[in-house]
Amino acid sequence: MIPAMKLFVPTALAAAVLIAGCAKTRPIGPKKPATDIEVKDEPVIRPVTKPIGRISSVNPVSRFVVITYPSATLPKNEQRLGVYREGRKVGEVKVTGPERDTITAADLVSGEAELGDEVREN
Repeated sequence: MIPAMKLFVPTALAAAVLIAGCAKTRPIGPKKPATDIEVKDEPVIRPVTKPIGRISSVNPVSRFVVITYPSATLPKNEQRLGVYREGRKVGEVKVTGPERDTITAADLVSGEAELGDEVREN
């Protein structure tokens, strides 16, 4: 009878470990309602469809900048635009003109501007 016990104990122990490892755990808390659309907490990235200009010249004493655009779509005079550096807003300009081809001038209303900063609608 002892040889049977030697075989039974390890087999029972292995079965218990196998069953415990395969058991499904349930999260604690209220159940979420089932929906057809899964909502994720990821940020939504939308392309910018408005023209984006770049600061091509800065006059810090007179507080005006020259903005160059990639196409001839220029902002209107008196329009206020944000100045962005590495995705952060660092200033604001008001378009004053004159404009020529893909270039326009603007007054620096607040903040600062450096060569290469992006200029776009707020």
